[in-house]
This record gives sequence, structure tokens and C-alpha cells, in this order.
Amino acid sequence: MVQLKCPECGKKFSTPTAKCPHCGSQINKDGKVMVISLVKNLFDFPYLYRNPSIEIRQKGFKHVADVKYNEKFELAINKECELIFKCNFVDLPFSTCEVKPGDVVYVTYDNGLNCLRTIKIHNKEYNIPVVDKTNKHKVNIKLLLAIIGVFILLALYTAVLQMLESYQLEKYRQAKMQETPTLYEIQDVPTIEMTDLPQAFEYDDIRQQFEIWKNTQDRFFYEVSLIPGKASLPEYQGIMGQTIFRDANKALDEFNDEDEKLERLLRYHGFTDEAEYLKHDKEDLNKWYFQMRRKVKYGK
Repeated sequence: MVQLKCPECGKKFSTPTAKCPHCGSQINKDGKVMVISLVKNLFDFPYLYRNPSIEIRQKGFKHVADVKYNEKFELAINKECELIFKCNFVDLPFSTCEVKPGDVVYVTYDNGLNCLRTIKIHNKEYNIPVVDKTNKHKVNIKLLLAIIGVFILLALYTAVLQMLESYQLEKYRQAKMQETPTLYEIQDVPTIEMTDLPQAFEYDDIRQQFEIWKNTQDRFFYEVSLIPGKASLPEYQGIMGQTIFRDANKALDEFNDEDEKLERLLRYHGFTDEAEYLKHDKEDLNKWYFQMRRKVKYGK
């Protein structure tokens, strides 16, 4: 848009207004009608009809004045009247405007309609009384809320699906865990009972250590019993299948530690045969476990 110059501060501004946006001085002080032309080019061709003169007529008078691009003309009137604006050498449709003392009229050219247009600002109005073209850049609140609502619904839908999937997986896992444990058909699980060490249990320290040893063995067997159920779960397939034996391996390490403690106690109290029997029992249990693990991983 053209740059208008304030008669008071000399600063330029581009938005048509009745007051200078910099110093606040009123453009038309004397209560006259001020006409300012913003017509620079009449057509799309920049070198044709540049800076045309706009003829100003007052109804009842033949001719009042001419005004060129960014020029100003003051017209003294004492009552409301009608002004007519027409290009003085191009046959364009003219524009009319009802004015009163103190008004400011900006003459523009509508390229789409190929005619002159006027923007009238009353002496007490400081905004352009036309459609604000910046509306196209403003955010449509309703559309924005609708888009946000769609995203929220999609997020809720995804969350519900994940919850249902997790619930079904947990339900399936619990059902598998509640099934009767089976330890694969390889060999009988090697283990010993208290009856295998009748004389050794006369000593309190051996009896207490045997109870600890038995608890770790039972925990190991429990972890092993869960392996068939874990092997059928989706999260234990593929690369993650390496973790299927994690808890059983940890339980086996604890069992071996307690077994060594019990074996040392038996030897300390002179039960060498029972200690050797316990040692071979541990070796058989470890061998059985690694055979079972190889069968689960490789099917052989």
C-alpha cells in the first residue's frame, strides 16, 4: 500500500485513518472534506496508466478538482453532500460517496471490478469501515477445537486398545500360570529328601541349613515350571526369548550356593558319604536343567 505522510510529524503510515498513528494528530482539522488518492496503477500493466488523475465532482457542480496518487485535496462544505470520483481520461465506472464536514475520503482502485472505490472515515472514527483483509490470517477457533477434539478422541481410542490388549495378555498369562506345571519329559527330576540323611539331622545347624536349601530348591522348581507358559507368550518370542530362563537361572544360582553351604556342614560333622551324595545330586540337577533348557530353545 502507498505511504501517506502526516502533515504534523512528517512520519509516514500506510493504513488509511483519520488520525496519525504516530503523533495522534487529526488529519482533517478544519472540518472540511479531505480527499486523498491512492490510485497508482489502473491496470495490471505497470507502465500503462500510471499515476492517473482522479476527477472530483460535487453533485450540482460540474467539476471541483483533480487529485493524483498520494495527493490531498480539501473541499469546504457546510452540510452533507455527495461527491463523484472519476478517472479524467479513462472511461471507468465512477464512484460516489456521501460525505459531511470533517470526513476523510480515500480513493482506491478495485482491480477485480475495474472501477474506482472509496474508503470514507468519519472525523470521530479511527478504523477503516471496510472488511478487514487480515481475517484470512486469523485462527478459526471452531476448526481448531474440532481438530484438537479429533486428536483427543484418537488418543483415547489408542489408549483403550492398549489397555484391552494388556488386560487380555495379563489374563492369558495368569491362566497359563494357573495350569498344572509340567517339567518336560526328559528324566526324573533329581532331588533328595530329609529321609536320605537320617543321622545328619541330629545336628541343628545341618537341619536349619537343609530347610534353607530345600526352600531354594522349591523356588527353582517353581521358576522352571513357569517356562512352558512363558514360551507361548508373544513377548518371549524372538530375541526377547533369551529372558525366558532369567528367573530360573537366578534361582539355580541361589540353590547352588545353599547346596555348597550344606555340603560343607556335612563334611564338617563327618558325614562324607552324605556330602558326596549331595554333590552328585546337585550335579545331576544342573545337568538336567541345562538339557531341558536346550530342548526348549532348540527343540532337541
